[in-house]
Amino acid sequence: MNTDTVYLNYKKLFENSRAPEKNNPDDSGFDVFVHGFRRAFLLDSLGEHEEKARENGEIPGITTMENGRVASVTLNPNERVLVGTGLACTVTSGQRRLYELQARPRSGNSWVKALDIINSPGTVDNPYRGEVLIIIRNGSNRAQTICIGDKIAQLVPAEIPRATLKETKNLDETSRQDKGFGSSGK
Repeated sequence: MNTDTVYLNYKKLFENSRAPEKNNPDDSGFDVFVHGFRRAFLLDSLGEHEEKARENGEIPGITTMENGRVASVTLNPNERVLVGTGLACTVTSGQRRLYELQARPRSGNSWVKALDIINSPGTVDNPYRGEVLIIIRNGSNRAQTICIGDKIAQLVPAEIPRATLKETKNLDETSRQDKGFGSSGK
């Protein structure tokens, strides 16, 4: 193994899962695609979020079926869905380094449709071997549809420094101290 090369190893969890793609070799992220919808938080008639789980692959009330398969999901404003990529992934290199995968929004989804990854960047810890899932929220003021096969996010490998916890009685003084949440101005 070349010690300078970082590998995004992926395993297709389903026969019809789609491999990650890079449009340009110098892009930092690998595009991943919607394989399915795992569960959703929808707004009920009182405006409260209500969790809906899959039933035979379908999420009642929001999925569209074609030929007996889920084809798309439609989210109203502020509703969110857990999107499955159909992939399990890990990052390796020839050196003993620790990596994570960061799931980041695609700029077109954010700008055009206002579809956000709520916990962006979403962290996929390197020891995790389950399906890579993406939490998508409709941040627009109108319904948005997400289809099976859509590019939904980009995965970016990121090196993580190995840190050791160390409790201390005092932290060093800084010019900022405990000022936060907008303290640096507009």
